[in-house]
Amino acid sequence: VEPGHEGKHIPFHSNLQPEINGMISVSENADLSGAVSIEIVDTEAIPQEVTVVPGTSITWVNNSSQEQEIVSGYHTEGEEDHEEEEEQEIGILEVRPR
Repeated sequence: VEPGHEGKHIPFHSNLQPEINGMISVSENADLSGAVSIEIVDTEAIPQEVTVVPGTSITWVNNSSQEQEIVSGYHTEGEEDHEEEEEQEIGILEVRPR
């Protein structure tokens, strides 16, 4: 998570399985720093929500039975109301099963 994202909430989801989703919150007061892992399993991300300090590295681990494509933002079929300008770019990440 790039420095300068303090106070931001970055939603993420799998383009291939939208029910796999979560939220990364960035706060100087977070307990997690340095490196954090988010595990993808067949039906969810674990943990689904994390709060990290700016500069934290996030490692995505795919333990599901298929490839995943993790992207920032809410899935377009989701029920969440949000403004595009509130989204933060984390890019597209393709994660293959182990």
